[in-house]
Amino acid sequence: MQLIKIEGRKLILGPCDLVDGTPVFDIKPYIPAYDAFPDASAGWIDEVDESLEVPPLFAVIFSSLAEEQMAWLLGSWEIDFRSRLIELLARDPTPHRTRRITSRRGTDRFVIGCGAWRAVFSVTAQVVSIEAIEPGYPARFLNDPARVEGLPDREAQLAFLRRWPEAGERK
Repeated sequence: MQLIKIEGRKLILGPCDLVDGTPVFDIKPYIPAYDAFPDASAGWIDEVDESLEVPPLFAVIFSSLAEEQMAWLLGSWEIDFRSRLIELLARDPTPHRTRRITSRRGTDRFVIGCGAWRAVFSVTAQVVSIEAIEPGYPARFLNDPARVEGLPDREAQLAFLRRWPEAGERK
């Protein structure tokens, strides 16, 4: 599709096969591996690729409780987010909205959301210590008939709270 000219906020296009209302302006990053100019810079995509090539800066360890909880989730429900949790926290465990990390547990404890689950952790030097796993939803949501539809891992979270009721007490 050829852009012929721009008149204010109106784009004049050459011949194209579009249905009325189809967006024609879609900003995407330039990706040299897929696009036509392999020597061009990919901007922020290059930065992401470079950051993923650097070895992780933090070691991630699990407390005995967190190990038990992760093993129970895997054995009882086939729920396993251990590798994703390690991947995220080994690179940067600092609070950040896009990584779903918050410091709601005081100054030395943090929470990360990982799918429908949360992990409570602390950081000392270059070591991230996973202290416990928690359901991502409070019991009142999990038991509310108006909210039941579409809550991921609902049955597993309810069973988790029966086994570890203290996990439902937001500290």
